[in-house]
Amino acid sequence: MLKREVKFNREKLLEKINKEGKKGSNYIWKPIATTTGKHHLIRIFPYQYYTNLQKESEEYQYLPFIYFHYGIGKEPSIICLEKNFGEPCPICEFVEQLREPNMEKEAWKAMMNISAKPNTFAPVYIRGILNSDGTIDETVVGAKTAKYWRLTDKTYNTICQIVLDTEVNDVTDPEEGYDLKIKYILGNTPGNDTQYPLIEVKEMKRPSKLAKTEKEVEEIASSLPSLFEIYQKKTYQEITLILKKWKSSDSGEIETEEIEDDYTKTDDKNDSNDKLTEDIDNDLNKLLS
Repeated sequence: MLKREVKFNREKLLEKINKEGKKGSNYIWKPIATTTGKHHLIRIFPYQYYTNLQKESEEYQYLPFIYFHYGIGKEPSIICLEKNFGEPCPICEFVEQLREPNMEKEAWKAMMNISAKPNTFAPVYIRGILNSDGTIDETVVGAKTAKYWRLTDKTYNTICQIVLDTEVNDVTDPEEGYDLKIKYILGNTPGNDTQYPLIEVKEMKRPSKLAKTEKEVEEIASSLPSLFEIYQKKTYQEITLILKKWKSSDSGEIETEEIEDDYTKTDDKNDSNDKLTEDIDNDLNKLLS
């Protein structure tokens, strides 16, 4: 009979998953469909690491967002130096070189494909799974940890509407904010008659504190590094070399990133994306020729 040589220990496995590593996906959270259809219970809290450019920008950031370039060679994404730090960016400069008056639609689409695009992140404290009796299951993986939730535009707008359409005010306030109930509903299941997954966001009925003490609040906030420690920027010279290699490549293909949002693409949607990428590849090759 097959037996484990190392005895299974749920608590230690959970601790390892929650604490191991300090980069990338270890700090990114996204909701999953629970077998019981219950809600994740989370709390968004204020971001602590805005850059000077972000603070002074006229573009209001209720939640922090980072500008990325996609589709440049083998790089899944590249931090935009201009939009995020106010520094010269080789890719932005290249986009401006491509820009012309009265551009054809296909050429414009190809140019915009490599232009910087914002991605919104919510710093969240994951309390656990909300049971039907109001108790919280804190034994699930990721419970009682702080992560970043990378939001789709739809989910971000839903959160903003909760703030604007109710008396909730600022859901991120550590003292008088609101926990959020998050439910991931698979496509073609009760509550979602579309083929795509759906994220349901609802606020709790009463405000609450992020944590019992100020010390605990500080510990939660400080457990997350800056977004720019997770998504590290490259130098002007490094990006120039990547851009040069991509422009001189024989294939000239655009590599697109599978963005870690709060949903998973279906096969049908992937087929559509593949066709769109192929069309953009052809358009951009014409533009560069």
